[in-house]
Amino acid sequence: MISCLDDYIGLLYVSDAPTSGRYLNDLYGVRTEKFTGIRDESETYDDLDAWTILYNRTNRLFETDIIAQLKKYMRRYSLFSTVVSHYNNTNDLLSAEGKYKGILFDFTHESYNTKLVIENVFVYASGSDSITFKIFDATLGTELHSVTKTVSEGLNTFTISKEYATHKYQRIFVCYDDTGTSLYKVIWHPNASFSAATSKGISTTSNVLHGSMAAEDIGMGCTFSLKCSIDNLVCQRIEMFADAFLYKLGIEFMKEAKFSDRVNRWTILDRDEIDQAINEYEKEYTKQLAQIFEGMVVPDDGICFECAKDVTYKQQIP
Repeated sequence: MISCLDDYIGLLYVSDAPTSGRYLNDLYGVRTEKFTGIRDESETYDDLDAWTILYNRTNRLFETDIIAQLKKYMRRYSLFSTVVSHYNNTNDLLSAEGKYKGILFDFTHESYNTKLVIENVFVYASGSDSITFKIFDATLGTELHSVTKTVSEGLNTFTISKEYATHKYQRIFVCYDDTGTSLYKVIWHPNASFSAATSKGISTTSNVLHGSMAAEDIGMGCTFSLKCSIDNLVCQRIEMFADAFLYKLGIEFMKEAKFSDRVNRWTILDRDEIDQAINEYEKEYTKQLAQIFEGMVVPDDGICFECAKDVTYKQQIP
């Protein structure tokens, strides 16, 4: 997803105040009460959760549409694809020290047109336990993600599926709280020549900043990718893309109404209005995208935006 579009547009009386000050209700035919009326009967979450699901889906679709427009300029490849960061050493059981231990990714010397994708994390446990995994912005010390998992003896793998644009997050620390844990040491894969990642540790009582970290033996590995991204290109020109995203959001909103399984005035009496709105929104959306990319100069960084040539780099544990 495109990071600067998070909470960029809102829905009156449902979402928090949007960063742009704009609401989907600015489009004709969009009323907040309609959103409540079209949600499927099987949905048990509240209006804000339903809005978040719709909004995030639209963000992903919008990103896909922009990539399709840029494909002749963009290298559609992963710089590092499915890299397994570590392998385990079952002979070395680590002591719990009250530290965050994990992998520091430092992209201060990488292209700003990339994103780090953390696919999963894994640990080798000596027995049953509960472990908290965290992700920090190690430049500011801000916690970005936290999840607690129950582990059993042996290999435990957990899906993370988080991505971070490197123009926004130049240092990412993926770690676990080792308090009370009993994990076997893992070692950096000897064939993984990815110098931007190192094993680090820091006290859980300290600010999680890269300059305060020290080299550390760790009990966690991860699978990650470094991919080309349009995040920086769009976010530097966010106002240019604002109207197009508004119409894309309107299209998805009206599709929710069209395919809802509820029977009420919004899904029956307004069927013609819904179809008309979708057609008009799609026309305007296509027009907006065409205007954005007409004559746009795409920066050639020699890594992501250049010739359309597929290059892949893969490393796996034998």
